[in-house]
Amino acid sequence: MQSPNSDRGGPSSHGNRMLISLTELAQTISLNLIRAMTGNLLSDEQIRKISSNVVGSYFADFLPRTKSEVAAAEKVDQARLHITEAANIISSLQVDLENQAEQLDKIVTDIEEKKKVADRYSTLVQTNEKTMAAIRAEMEEVFRHELTAQNQRGKRLRLVTNFVVWVFTLVLGAYLPQIVQYVRAHL
Repeated sequence: MQSPNSDRGGPSSHGNRMLISLTELAQTISLNLIRAMTGNLLSDEQIRKISSNVVGSYFADFLPRTKSEVAAAEKVDQARLHITEAANIISSLQVDLENQAEQLDKIVTDIEEKKKVADRYSTLVQTNEKTMAAIRAEMEEVFRHELTAQNQRGKRLRLVTNFVVWVFTLVLGAYLPQIVQYVRAHL
């Protein structure tokens, strides 16, 4: 609640102004003492005010920083380094994965080509087996007919030859004891 004299600039308003200026004086003195002891020329608030305006942003790098700002800046720099290193690692892994994917694609392509060649040879073998079976059956039939024909052609000659040899053996067998005596006598 305001006093009735505060709006008019009465005696109580004058006392408040005096109290505020004494407080400001005490703050300024304590600030200057702290600056002298710490070596800071400007307070943190003054630095923020200066660096926040357009002209102050050009001089912000020359103004002293607090320890927390320096620590934060170092952490940010370290984080940037870590992010850069992580990005390098990720990009190298990505390159490796792309290379492996290309190699796998080549292997799959080779496998598909070899599978096509194997299927082609399998078809040829199946076709050749059927063809060879037919050719073999045909050749067996031809050989059977040829052997039968040769057997029939030489049959009479063989029968006559066998008969002659049989008769000769029979005659020789009948005269064998006489032949043996004759050979012993002349030898």
